[in-house]
Amino acid sequence: MHPFLWGEQLEAMLRDAGLEGQVIAAPQACVEVMPTLSVRSLLLVERPEIHIKLPLTIRTLGSRNIRTVKPSTIGDGNRVQRLLGAIAEQEPLLRGRLLLTDESRGAHVDGQSFLGYILRRYPQAVERGTLVSVAGLLADTPSGECLFEALGNRFYRGDVLALLEDYLALTFAVHVTLWLRYGIALESNQQNSMLLFDEEGGGLRLLLKDNDAPRIDGEYLERRWPLLYRFVDGLEDPRICCRERLALGQMFGTITLQLNVAPLIEGLASRGYGARRELYGRVVQALERSLGALEGEDDRELRELLLEAERLDAKYLLTAGTLQSKARSGAADINKHYGRSAPNFLREAL
Repeated sequence: MHPFLWGEQLEAMLRDAGLEGQVIAAPQACVEVMPTLSVRSLLLVERPEIHIKLPLTIRTLGSRNIRTVKPSTIGDGNRVQRLLGAIAEQEPLLRGRLLLTDESRGAHVDGQSFLGYILRRYPQAVERGTLVSVAGLLADTPSGECLFEALGNRFYRGDVLALLEDYLALTFAVHVTLWLRYGIALESNQQNSMLLFDEEGGGLRLLLKDNDAPRIDGEYLERRWPLLYRFVDGLEDPRICCRERLALGQMFGTITLQLNVAPLIEGLASRGYGARRELYGRVVQALERSLGALEGEDDRELRELLLEAERLDAKYLLTAGTLQSKARSGAADINKHYGRSAPNFLREAL
């Protein structure tokens, strides 16, 4: 149990679930933990490479969105992790550049989404490098520079824009390849995406975690990559496999582009590393290079959605999570309900 839930909250949940008197509270705490960026994922102080993801009674996406651990999440996360691992091994553009946490272990009490956990293990490669969350790249350091600048100074001899180029190339190599070649879009936001800097100059790598809620074009994957499709045959959450290919572009645009790339560009522009138009031009060029590396893949939808459209899709979290019922909004998933209303900042560079 998460320490925050211990006591009255746990007793109330057990009572509401009809489990009062059937659960024995441990007399002492088991291990010392610290909260991570996601709050409900706890780091084991004596084993920092191991995290435990636990239910937590907080609402971050809307009044009806409580952060539980659904039984389907455990199984589906493992299936997607195995799929991504197989792709990373076979795909030349990703081999050696994409790392994944192991989230194959977990447990739950049947029918009780607040009684469960997922065990997350980081790969051994992180012990030989510096691991940084994408969410923290613009955080201020004690020296007054942001973390991205500090990383540029440490690993790129002060060339912050060279680090930006590598970051964009790596990000698009992973996510554009998954989208166009495999029909997969990941909900790998800035919290679930981490950069691994090799202390011995082995290059920049991307580490992804918490991959239990992607969008997958199941028919495309099964038709083109039948051996890979076996990893996700039997997914429990029907929302993962989607029939509309637009769903992949919407997730790529609202996650990879708007959360993992655009804030960094805005931050670097505000720190004098170039005009917004110039920096977004670097994004477009990196995107074009990633498309060039995928010669033969159909990139028309990507170009229409991201480079040609006047507006980008935006997440309508407040509408779907609080202001309207699902019956009225039509939202099958609070976190994946969109509207075409965001300015297309990439057009500034065209």
